[in-house]
Amino acid sequence: MNKLFDLIANGFSTMADAYVAPRSYVRPSRSGFERDHAKLRGDVGRVGRGMRKVTAEQYGKQSNKR
Repeated sequence: MNKLFDLIANGFSTMADAYVAPRSYVRPSRSGFERDHAKLRGDVGRVGRGMRKVTAEQYGKQSNKR
């Protein structure tokens, strides 16, 4: 019975810990989403260039370019 009580008490203390010591909130900057969008766009472009390079080396140049 003591072990059960210890488990229940430990569970309550774990849940209460979030209310006693809350984590600090980091407020995002005003242009945070725009910077993330620009970085993601750059990453996608970089991956696309790498894929085009590899496919061109394996299969040759495509004849139907835009």
